[in-house]
Amino acid sequence: MMAMMLRVSMLIMILSTGLALAAPATEEVLTRSVPSTATRASIPLNPQQHPRVLTVGTTISPPFVIASSDGRLSGLSISLWRHIAKELGYQTHFKLYPFRPLLAAVSAKQVDAAISSITVSADRATRMDFSEPFFVTGLAIAVPAKREADWKAVLAAAISWHVLDLLFGALVLLTAVGTLMWLIERRHNRTTFGGDEANGIGKGIWWSAQTMTSVGYGDVIPRTTAGRLLAILWMLLGVVTTSGFTASLTTALTINQLQGPVKTANDLQHVRVGTIAGSTSQAYLANRGIRPKLFIGVQPALAALKSGKLDAVVYDEPLLNYAIRRHFAGQERVLPLLLQRQFYAVAIPLDSPFRSQINMALLEFTQSPRWAGLVRRYLGPGGG
Repeated sequence: MMAMMLRVSMLIMILSTGLALAAPATEEVLTRSVPSTATRASIPLNPQQHPRVLTVGTTISPPFVIASSDGRLSGLSISLWRHIAKELGYQTHFKLYPFRPLLAAVSAKQVDAAISSITVSADRATRMDFSEPFFVTGLAIAVPAKREADWKAVLAAAISWHVLDLLFGALVLLTAVGTLMWLIERRHNRTTFGGDEANGIGKGIWWSAQTMTSVGYGDVIPRTTAGRLLAILWMLLGVVTTSGFTASLTTALTINQLQGPVKTANDLQHVRVGTIAGSTSQAYLANRGIRPKLFIGVQPALAALKSGKLDAVVYDEPLLNYAIRRHFAGQERVLPLLLQRQFYAVAIPLDSPFRSQINMALLEFTQSPRWAGLVRRYLGPGGG
């Protein structure tokens, strides 16, 4: 009996020792698993203790995304995202892409979000999701500020319908006055206006043209009082007619030189147009049967416009204005018309768990005075 009790006591001691040894190992596993679980959570319960790093794609697009010489990013979109990330308790790893690869990275879910000057479009919405818009703008047209007059511009102005109408009116008036002079002089001035009707009317028109242009060769002279009164009246009227015609032609040439061949969206069909590859402006032009020359950025496109290789550049209005102010001031300008309204938003992979969180922080910030101040800072007064 005693031996049995000793065996039981020894068994109890062995079990107690085993449990004591096992307890620290179990506690260490649980401690290591806590950070792992918190890191995987989509919304950290305490962002300050367990921040998550989001990979956010972007592309250089001043003034929305600007890269300094040391690689630091700034700009309107960057400021907006940093506020969103701070509000949600996330850290951000920005990853730079060219524009089209950026959209591809969002579609392939290689980034958690993308922000720059990304326009919402129906085509893109089939491959990715978007936040609420944070900036509303539109497509615009950049043209040279001044144009050199060339023979094509002069010819186009000279044969415009407006000028042709003036010419036709002047010829009708000239013929009418010449015919009237023939009717008055034909019986009393047979030497000059005699002969058949064709010869007489021809002499009348010749006299009318000389008098209107103040040339006056002196070979055709009215003899009658009525004829001379008509001559005086036609001299005065001729000066007005010639002056009006000259002024109209000069105005047409001046307008063509100052405004260039592009004044409205319809003019894009007949000129050399450039835009940015993969942009919504390329799609806009393609839908209207216009095949533009494509560039990888707005600055190369505007440089081609400056050198005379293009007549117009179609792209987002704030991006054109910013680039012209920084690099082509006084040489190019943006026409005061918008071709199509544009909405900038944060691009998000489909079925992303972050969309609602981003929207809440975005809407709150873009309605604040701080956002209005950032818009004025990067785009100038009235930029938003």
